[in-house]
Amino acid sequence: MTIGETIFSAFLQALFQQLMSPGVISGFLKLFGGENLPKTIKKCKDQLTVMETLLRSAEQKEIDDEVVRPLKEDLQDIALDLEDILDELATQAHVYELEKMDQEDDNNDHQLNPTNHVSEFLGSSANHMVKNIIGRAAESVSTLFNPIASIPSRLDGITERLHDLQLLLQFSGLSAIHAMPQQTHQAESSHRSRETSSLLGERVVYGRDNKKNEIIQQLLEENQQSSENYVVIPIVGMGGIGKTTLAQYVYNDEKQLKGHFDLKAWVCVSDVFDVTRITIAIINSVSYETLAASISLNQAQEKLKQVLAGKKFLIVLDDVWSDKYADWHQLQAPFQDGAKGSRVIMTTRNEMIARMMIKDRIHGNVVNLEALSNEDCWHLFQQHADHDPDLVEMQDDIIEKCKGLPLAVKTLAGLLKSTGDKRQRQEILDSNLWSQKGDLLPALMLSYRHLPPHLKHIFAYMSITPKDMKFSEEFSVLEWMAQGFLTENKTSRMEDIGHNYFLDLVSRSLIEKDCGEKDWFIMHDLIHDLAQWAAGDLCCIIGPGNMPRDLKRTRHLCITKYPSDGTLGSQLSASQLRTFMMFDDNPNIEILDLLQKFQYVRTLYLKSRILEELPECIGGLKQLRCVCIRLRKIKVLPKSISRLINLQALNLDECDNLEEIPHVGFLVKLRLLRFTMTSLKEMPLGIGRLTSLQTLDRFVLGAEGGSRISELRNLNNLHDELAIFGLENVTRVEDAEEAQLHKKHGLDELHLIWNNVNPCSGKDVSQQDEVNENTIRGVVEQLKPHTSIKKCKLKGYRGLTLPAWLGDVSLKNMVDIKLVGLYEM
Repeated sequence: MTIGETIFSAFLQALFQQLMSPGVISGFLKLFGGENLPKTIKKCKDQLTVMETLLRSAEQKEIDDEVVRPLKEDLQDIALDLEDILDELATQAHVYELEKMDQEDDNNDHQLNPTNHVSEFLGSSANHMVKNIIGRAAESVSTLFNPIASIPSRLDGITERLHDLQLLLQFSGLSAIHAMPQQTHQAESSHRSRETSSLLGERVVYGRDNKKNEIIQQLLEENQQSSENYVVIPIVGMGGIGKTTLAQYVYNDEKQLKGHFDLKAWVCVSDVFDVTRITIAIINSVSYETLAASISLNQAQEKLKQVLAGKKFLIVLDDVWSDKYADWHQLQAPFQDGAKGSRVIMTTRNEMIARMMIKDRIHGNVVNLEALSNEDCWHLFQQHADHDPDLVEMQDDIIEKCKGLPLAVKTLAGLLKSTGDKRQRQEILDSNLWSQKGDLLPALMLSYRHLPPHLKHIFAYMSITPKDMKFSEEFSVLEWMAQGFLTENKTSRMEDIGHNYFLDLVSRSLIEKDCGEKDWFIMHDLIHDLAQWAAGDLCCIIGPGNMPRDLKRTRHLCITKYPSDGTLGSQLSASQLRTFMMFDDNPNIEILDLLQKFQYVRTLYLKSRILEELPECIGGLKQLRCVCIRLRKIKVLPKSISRLINLQALNLDECDNLEEIPHVGFLVKLRLLRFTMTSLKEMPLGIGRLTSLQTLDRFVLGAEGGSRISELRNLNNLHDELAIFGLENVTRVEDAEEAQLHKKHGLDELHLIWNNVNPCSGKDVSQQDEVNENTIRGVVEQLKPHTSIKKCKLKGYRGLTLPAWLGDVSLKNMVDIKLVGLYEM
């Protein structure tokens, strides 16, 4: 792990700046900790700066030293502990600031500027709640700040640790020791997969025509001598050699395969050979159904047997790792009922696994994939480097470095494409990393080494996403935001900065767009190994057969299968966790007890089919920035969520039974609220006070609650798409005018929806009083969007004429208008 560029994070620097700048917060520091507290914070900053300079100097060299590595890890731990303490202090300073503004508001009899005090910001009805949240009506500063009374002594402890470590670093002669790791942090063998699809991502596939034709010949030949009704065709080769690409190339050859097979299926097997999951995936692929994941193996295999009976099928099993014959023998049982001439293509790195799966040893041939030729290597490079003419003179050097490995070719192309300076490009090709031996490819190591510091943080953090999981740009950016990797400035939103960072990683071929699904991305398994190496012990994934022995340094934890032995709680230093993600549908209930220990957690992701509620203690996790809940049985969120004053994102998609969200007026930093696929009847109280909101996927107007559309008035930072449901409940034109949609300059898409049956409330519109034509027309006219709008949809509109603004020349950016279910026209 390279430490020098992961110590002084952007978030830590922002904290220093926030706490040391003149103003209310610096006043709080002096009030709480006296004159010495700001001095102690500055001392910590100065010490960290000195040691970071030493590490940066050492990291320019390219050999690690086992004596220095533990010291570097200690320094990183100190920096992270300091960041947690300062974050806690900044949170309390923010609470103090809100309380101070509220008191000023009371003293001035509400005569202050509305933007400068809590009463107007939260509303007078929320004042009592605010005071309870802040400190249960604390009457003194000492009472209010008891929870952080230990901070000065903890900061003193940090300075002592920094001083001791600085002595050790100097004693070790750090300036003479090379800091670039020679040995790589090898990823656990139990995590070797990535999600793949059947769609071919390459415009042109180079150097694989002969192998493709060889496989197609095996697919088409009718061998009467074989007694088997299906044949396995294995594709074998090292990681990054292009096995999946070749399988996709064959699978999509409609010219030669059209009409030959009755059924086709593509399944990414992954590192865990789960027979039930794979069987269900095959059924879903060949039948375009969505079979429930909860059915038994027997039910799944009986269904697959019916689907395949008498049909000639082609099934691709991509990325097979299991060498257990019993698993494969069980999986292939339904294949016996397919028609003769059926085929199974499988890809693997292990030829022993391939031979194990071949039934007909005489007629089954292994396809061994080899490196690309120099010519094909160069063609592939040009395809990914956009045919940059300046790179032609480096052709021989580039080809020699890549060793004919397609993944290395694409990665190096992305790196050189993002580096425009000719001298820097040559330095990359001349680096002695190319001659080092290890489990990670030199081209990948160089890609990481040449990332700018801000992307190194982000790339290492991305190792927390399991290898067999697709991910979206939006959630990735929310995670980065929560961890402090993105800092907003006067010209760019954090979301826009994160978007640019994401595109940068894509352009460097460190992230790939998933060809099968729009807006989803994947990371190649070797790239993920690199991210794991970069993260070291800080990120950990726990799943089937993988329970790390040592979790004491873990700050980011992902669980794909909760350990059944109940030992996780005793092994985990829960108080230092910053990320907790759980994708286990049936977790141990122990997880709810652990939540209250996550004192510094910033990202919380919970997915489960059995959990029905969250504990009230979640409101005590004051550092939470990103909460993503996928609990299908939950009906009501804990009221304590209203106390999460640092919360930036609350995603409740897929909480099918969720009916109520508590008061959100105190979540003043909230930037995203999503609740698609819930049973929410109306918007939570306080929604109109969340002026930082950037993303609000829908605004639901309940029966007799149409006037609440006016709460959109101050939400002028909304971006992308907004859908307003239940417009039949708006009975006053003035309320629609109050929404001031014409001021939402960030919106690209607007959906205005009048319901027969409101999907969120379930109430029949026919039960409501009829609204006259003038009101209907008046309401929709007042909902004219900003001129930036590009797409507009009107659904269920009952007026006799369309709104005049649909034809307004000022809406010059409009490219798409959809009218659905218009009643009276």
